[in-house]
Formats: sequence, C-alpha cells, structure tokens
Amino acid sequence: MASRTDHFREPDTRQNLLLALNLLRYRVYSVRGVTDGIPPGPTTKREPLYPTLLSIWMAAVRDKESFAEPPTLASLAPGFVRNLKSLNVLLHLCLVLASWWAARTFFERPWPALAVAVLVAFNSSMLSTIDVFLTEIPAAAYPILGGLSLGTLALTKAVFFYFLILLVIGTAVWLATVAVRSWPPGRLPRS
Repeated sequence: MASRTDHFREPDTRQNLLLALNLLRYRVYSVRGVTDGIPPGPTTKREPLYPTLLSIWMAAVRDKESFAEPPTLASLAPGFVRNLKSLNVLLHLCLVLASWWAARTFFERPWPALAVAVLVAFNSSMLSTIDVFLTEIPAAAYPILGGLSLGTLALTKAVFFYFLILLVIGTAVWLATVAVRSWPPGRLPRS
C-alpha cells in the first residue's frame, strides 16, 4: 500500500514542506521534525523565501483536517496538499503576466508579448514544477521582476539610470572575464 508521502519523492519538496510546516506550527526555520515532543531547533540549510511563502499559504488554506499534531509530511491531508499546489499555479500565472508585460514594454507590440507569454506559460520545466514544491517558479520570476523594478526605478528617479549604466558595464566586464577564463591555457587571443 502506498503512503501519502509517495508524491513527495524529491528531497527539496520534502524539505520545503517541512520548513513551511515548522514555520507555521513552531515559528522556527528548520528541516528537522519533532522528536519526543520537542520542537525542532533552527537550521539554515535552504533558501528562506519559498518556504516562508508556502507557510503563509498554508495558514491561509488550512482547516482542522489539514494535518495532525505534531505536523509531519505523512499527516498532510491530500486535499490540503492540492490546495497548497494552488500557490504554485498562482506564482506561475504571475510569471506569465510579468513576462508578457516585460515583452510588451520592450517590443511595444502585442504579438511578440503574446508569443513570450505563451512560451513561458507552456514551458515544460515550469509546468512540471507546479505539481511539486520546488523553488524553480519563484526563482524564474526574480530576474524579470528585478529588471522591471530597476527599470521602473530608473524612470522614477533619474539618478538610478546611472546605476543601470554601471550594471551594464559590470556585466560586460564579468562576461569578458568568464570568456577569458574559459580559453584553454596558452591559447589566448593575441591583440
């Protein structure tokens, strides 16, 4: 007979869920479970943003039958897990909308923006992470949202435009350094 946690095969999924459960129940950031009735001590093994979002979402969608006391992965009710997956769907939709808005702003036409949104919406690696609790969807949104925020900041306060110039120069220097380091020894191009 299969257990309820068979769909938590990925170690990252189990850790993110356990971190969120511990944040919700004990207000501690830990990948450890309860031992002998003693709440877990804090750990810093994983990035905090997604488990924190998951914990907030757990608080919003839970009911009395969501999990047993003390909360464990095995005690999560299947309906509760399905409700938790709605966070991933929401994050995916936000990523699609942010991609559409960025492309619409960049191309100034609706059709390329629609193409970008469709490509992001039906990206197989993003769609496969909706069913599990991994950090890929939020991580994909950060560069887009960061770029949009920085662009908006530069348009709001002109002094930040110079930061964009420095960022471009810094990125070019970094890429040149990476390119030079990737050349085989003794094979550097001569000027």
